[in-house]
Amino acid sequence: MKEEIAHLKGTHQQKNLKNNAVISGIDAKNLNDTQIKDVVIAYGQKVNVQLSSENFEAYKIRKNSERLKVCFKEFSIKNQIMNTKKNVQMKEEDIGLTGNNYIFINQDLMPYIQELYKKVGDFKRKENYKFAWVDESGKMFLRKTETSKAIEVNSEDKLNKIQKEKN
Repeated sequence: MKEEIAHLKGTHQQKNLKNNAVISGIDAKNLNDTQIKDVVIAYGQKVNVQLSSENFEAYKIRKNSERLKVCFKEFSIKNQIMNTKKNVQMKEEDIGLTGNNYIFINQDLMPYIQELYKKVGDFKRKENYKFAWVDESGKMFLRKTETSKAIEVNSEDKLNKIQKEKN
């Protein structure tokens, strides 16, 4: 019960992050603010989403981080970017940076939801589920196949229950 209350609180707070995304895999240690914005614009160009610096704010999550937080001014812009990410594999060199790391963009998640999502991902791989995702409101789902019913996962207890039902 305590876990479910924490999840409800987390999903409520998650709604405040609905316009945010996190770009990881970029060596951002030496990038200044203008270069960070240029990286986001270049990423948008590679996925055919036209961005200007007025569409978003972006900054390093920590000083020596390989992750950038991007706060889009409109959900529709973030949604365009997120909908194209499945079809694109990108490396730093693809957007004009030196480096060969793969770049990923993901939804910005509250720490509790991020931790639970990691466990859901581990469960997905271990139990051979095909899909695990988080929607804009912070709700998490698992799906075994393309045609099976989506299962909402709102706590670690729910994962354990799914495991027991399987066995």
